[in-house]
Amino acid sequence: MQDLSSKMTSSYAKFASNPKAAVAAIQELSDTFDANVQKVTDPGALAVATTANADLKTFVADTKAAIADPASGAAKVQKDAALIQADFTKVGRYCG
Repeated sequence: MQDLSSKMTSSYAKFASNPKAAVAAIQELSDTFDANVQKVTDPGALAVATTANADLKTFVADTKAAIADPASGAAKVQKDAALIQADFTKVGRYCG
């Protein structure tokens, strides 16, 4: 989880300088996380991971939209990023 969180932070940091590369990295992270969520069998872990997965998918969509319309998309992306970090923290606490 720590590795995914670090990759998320790194990818998000690239957004201002290279948004397309950031979106590609975030999409890859989302795909990896999604594949791992499918393997979770513990009900409690599955609940927090499923929430994080849904929020991460929203973040990917909002980040893609922000490239097309930065003025309206930036606030959503910032909100999503904070939510994802909180989600990853919850997953880490549950699974840690």
